[in-house]
Amino acid sequence: MKKIALVVFGVLASTVAHAVTFDASAPFRMTDCALLNENVQINLSAGVRAGVVCNVATGVAIGTCHTGGRTAAREVEILVAAPAPAPAGTLISQNPPVFETRTGPVVATASTRQGTVVPLYPAGAACTSAIAEAQATVRLAQ
Repeated sequence: MKKIALVVFGVLASTVAHAVTFDASAPFRMTDCALLNENVQINLSAGVRAGVVCNVATGVAIGTCHTGGRTAAREVEILVAAPAPAPAGTLISQNPPVFETRTGPVVATASTRQGTVVPLYPAGAACTSAIAEAQATVRLAQ
């Protein structure tokens, strides 16, 4: 019975999302993500913060923002998930386009599910690696 429980735990643990935040350039290692076949160097410019999320079931996503970026209120387009047969994670404009006023940093996100860069607008006072990681998690779930 213990052997079966260990196998089940191992399978469940392998599908759990792992997140890493970056306040400076650093490697994203194979030990951080079972989907990698080699370590990946995350190179960040001064003032850029990042978060990377890995989930064996859904892929890898990254979110980045700049500490000196705009946080004032602005109108942004709200994207929605595309209907089938579009690949999972595909975001499209609504018809007619829908806009909302948002404040906080712009977080550029991308995932292995779609590959395109999509801006997300979390409510927040400033860009941090935690906000970037949270938006990468959101992107991977879309």
